Amino acid sequence: MKSLLFVALVLLLGGCGSKEPALFTGTFTEAELNTVTIAPEQGAAVTFSTDEAELIGFEELLPGAPVKVTYIGRLRKGEPTPAQKVEVNP
Repeated sequence: MKSLLFVALVLLLGGCGSKEPALFTGTFTEAELNTVTIAPEQGAAVTFSTDEAELIGFEELLPGAPVKVTYIGRLRKGEPTPAQKVEVNP
């Protein structure tokens, strides 16, 4: 019985959060220390951590600039989501 519960727990925890890269697109709205906030066409803006992200075209980061963010995991409300890559398209 304990082994069945253990297997169920492992499967449940293994399914939490995606391991595949996802893409978030929108326009740049704000930047603070090691974070950028991106607003999609519809829905709430999302803040991403850029600590370990590859930054492409970041020198062109102006309000309203189109941005693509590649990330793994879930978008988190109230805390920055770690980005893998942030691409700015001026």
